[in-house]
Amino acid sequence: MKTDDLRVPQAIEIAREQGMDLRFVEEKSESPINHPNTAILDMSDDHKKIRLAGCSIGGGAIEIRQIIWRRNHSFRNFTNYPIY
Repeated sequence: MKTDDLRVPQAIEIAREQGMDLRFVEEKSESPINHPNTAILDMSDDHKKIRLAGCSIGGGAIEIRQIIWRRNHSFRNFTNYPIY
């Protein structure tokens, strides 16, 4: 859905109706990417897991600082790569 979609306020409810398991957890520990406004998304299915860490850099913009990808027994960490 686009950011100006009138359903945005109901996005969480719509996602759950479509079978997504959503959880919001506020951590008290330090940010793993050393930024006070950090968001971490953990996404998975039966075969793969992806962790994406980003932060707000102001003006409605975000910066992705880490992507960790796992599939079966493979692992790839994109933390040390430039992410645009």
